[in-house]
Amino acid sequence: MKAKWLIPFGILITLAAASCGETPASVPEASSDLPASSGSETEEPDTSGEPVQLLPEPDLGDIDFGGEEFWILAPPNDQVYHYWTVMDGDEFILSEGLNGEIVNDAVFNRNLQIESKLNIKIRKLTSETVVEDALEIINGGDSSIDLIYSISSDMGDYVPSGYFYDWNDIPHVDFSQPYWYQLAFEGLSCYGKQFMVPSDITMSALSGASLVYFNKRILAEHDLESPYALVDRDEWTLDNYLSMIRQISKDLNGDGVMDFNDLYGIGTYLYRRYGTFMQLLIGSGELITTPGEDGARQISVDGEKVQALIDRLREVFLDPALAIDCDQRFKMEGSYDMIPSFVDGHFLFVQSTVACMQRDLREMEDDFGIAPNPKYDEYQESYYHRALPFTSMFEIPMTAPNQEMTGAFLQYATWLSHSTVLPAYYEITIKQKRARDEEAIRMLDIVHDTIYFDWSDVYNTHISDYLWNAYESGSYARSFTTVLKQLNKTMTRIQNKLRDL
Repeated sequence: MKAKWLIPFGILITLAAASCGETPASVPEASSDLPASSGSETEEPDTSGEPVQLLPEPDLGDIDFGGEEFWILAPPNDQVYHYWTVMDGDEFILSEGLNGEIVNDAVFNRNLQIESKLNIKIRKLTSETVVEDALEIINGGDSSIDLIYSISSDMGDYVPSGYFYDWNDIPHVDFSQPYWYQLAFEGLSCYGKQFMVPSDITMSALSGASLVYFNKRILAEHDLESPYALVDRDEWTLDNYLSMIRQISKDLNGDGVMDFNDLYGIGTYLYRRYGTFMQLLIGSGELITTPGEDGARQISVDGEKVQALIDRLREVFLDPALAIDCDQRFKMEGSYDMIPSFVDGHFLFVQSTVACMQRDLREMEDDFGIAPNPKYDEYQESYYHRALPFTSMFEIPMTAPNQEMTGAFLQYATWLSHSTVLPAYYEITIKQKRARDEEAIRMLDIVHDTIYFDWSDVYNTHISDYLWNAYESGSYARSFTTVLKQLNKTMTRIQNKLRDL
């Protein structure tokens, strides 16, 4: 398996020092790589102060944009979707100055280096309605905006109408470099074209990805092996995951009724295309669409494997002694949120977003750990984590005045953010835990490097909704096979428009 690189711990210390009021240190000359997605090739962070191997700086040639203003149309803050709600995250596009907050200061220092390197001035046009404003700007022939940052599935309806350039045609952009989300280009390309791209310039992709949280106390009390150890041995599989869930069940208050006062192996979000089933489906390597020989996308799920997955998950998740779902919580307590019960120690496992760690788990008394989605079996080569359909991405409008400047910005900013903003986000996220957990950083590395973006989500084909229907009914053949013809027709209509752009 191809070796990945590590985000050096020393970078985190440098960022922390800068945010505490010291003279801002210069950012690294290059970025670090990430551990292998299998979890089998790992290294301890380098805390010795010795030089670490860094990714090469992008070769942009001798460019100078003469102090031009570079305008980005974007929402006020990064937008993080948590199943049924939208939350504001940190500001990753622009910082007005150092204020002691590690992410803010990482963004400020990053932008200083970008401005110096390219001789530009980074500006942000803040909008609460990015999609509507972007369409108005482009339709009006306004050439003031260089880059757009928007929720991908909101913009996906308009991409086939020709509002945006194909990123593959933009100078200086090289998606082969390891600081890009490599699975984005496998998952989003259509006829070799790429109109929207995620980047570590912001944390939308990572913060919205779901992973597995586990309660370390419950794990120890039941003498279960840590998922960390299973990941290290490449044995973190669906069988082992479900086996652990089956061993946790207790009527804590002795009333003879299993409810949210009791102990379960898992609390589930089975809600539609965002929930636990879809996360585990993608985690099992069942990518919804893949490109065919001609570059057109095709539905690629294996019906037999999907049915086997449905059967295995329903056997456990529908057992009221082992699992309880958010729909039951809503009926009982008027809320779909399962995290409070996890915080109170009622589940061994819950699956939720990375952002949940920073936002919701800071008051949890029990220590918790995080793990990637389990693999389907030991033969699966990589982990996979599903990017939410609402992940924000970058587009270059057809009215962008200087494609070379936009391409240079995106490439350089992505490279630089990977080694500064990303570890800063790691720091504030892991910092919510009472004790620093180096294992958790390794797990986040795995998640980051295995986030899968699917074309069918971005272009709102609703294929994942029908896959959910198959889980809900218990039958792939009855709920999915019967609609394949219509789904393929929808895909063909969208793809024909993209091909002709």
